[in-house]
Amino acid sequence: MSATAKYRSVPLAAAAGYRPNPCTMDMNDGMGAMGYHYINPEYYGSLDPAKPAALLYEDDGKGGRRLTGVEWIVKAGKNTARPTMFGRKFEGPITAHHNSTIPTHYSLHAWLYKNNPSGLFYEWNPDVKCPYPGAPG
Repeated sequence: MSATAKYRSVPLAAAAGYRPNPCTMDMNDGMGAMGYHYINPEYYGSLDPAKPAALLYEDDGKGGRRLTGVEWIVKAGKNTARPTMFGRKFEGPITAHHNSTIPTHYSLHAWLYKNNPSGLFYEWNPDVKCPYPGAPG
């Protein structure tokens, strides 16, 4: 957790190359949301705990963003095996998100900064909200 704690600061995340994407809401019977993805494409394929490809944020109620979790992203190709990290298999392959720069991929979420009642590595968090589908990052 300490490896990514510095990204609680959005300006530090931006300085490290992370760029905002739209807010991702659940479209599957109220399972929650993922929040705003801040993406660093240089880290696509990284299995380094300190270099997740995405940082997950939610609105903090004060006009800013609060870090809720991280996501590792591995592009899915014809010969790409589903990765494993922390003893967990990645989800996917997942088709490219609409309004997003994220390609078809495998992903592993870790809700390190906000409890997820569905589990630390579950894709959606029922306690995360987006103001509306596709809200700009």
